[in-house]
Formats: sequence, C-alpha cells, structure tokens
Amino acid sequence: MWFLALILFVDGKSVDAPSLASLHYPTEAACLKSAAIRVQGMRDIGGHAVYLCMYHGEPDSELRRAPKVRF
Repeated sequence: MWFLALILFVDGKSVDAPSLASLHYPTEAACLKSAAIRVQGMRDIGGHAVYLCMYHGEPDSELRRAPKVRF
C-alpha cells in the first residue's frame, strides 16, 4: 500500500499533516493522482509544500529517486 508523505511550510517552518498520511492507495499512480487533488486547497491559498508517495519500508535509495512535487 502506498501513502502520501507531505511536508507543509507555514511561515517558513515545516508542520506535520498526519491526517493525509493515514490514507492508503493500491498504487503510486493512484496516490499521486489523489494527492494532486488533496493539496489543491493549500496551493490556492498560497501554501508551500513538498509531497511524494511512498510505501512502508521503502529503501532510502528509492525515496531519493521518487517523484517529488513542490509548490
């Protein structure tokens, strides 16, 4: 199962968004598609964040290559 990992920045400081990490997806593509919709509100109000989709226990080497979306 894949889940969304999001780092949200408010006033230049990172804050956790644990409620988004509780959602699980069957594929990375499904996770990324849902993530784009879920973060749109943050984008609309000028928020800044970085997100990616990962699976439990994913090796660091794969995480470094994973697609990351910044806004």
